[in-house]
Amino acid sequence: MRTHPAVKKTRTQLCFAPGCGQEISIKHLGCRRHWCSLPKDLTQRIVNAWRDGLKHKLHPTHEFNMAMHDAMDFIRNKRAATAARAANAEDSKVAA
Repeated sequence: MRTHPAVKKTRTQLCFAPGCGQEISIKHLGCRRHWCSLPKDLTQRIVNAWRDGLKHKLHPTHEFNMAMHDAMDFIRNKRAATAARAANAEDSKVAA
């Protein structure tokens, strides 16, 4: 079956956040929920590193890779803290 020429297939990728699995446009690095949960200074590092890489090469720079690694660590740590708070709240309910 042919697709209509006016219908463009959007290329997608998965959100950078470990375990997210949400498909996003290749124009974005993460889903809205995870991208907006990052600190502003970290998102700025990622954007700047990406732009610097595009000026010189067509592949990610070391700085970009490190910034993305920090973003994934941030999400993992945030999840761990949320899980710990939930476990503590559950323990408090059981103890009461």
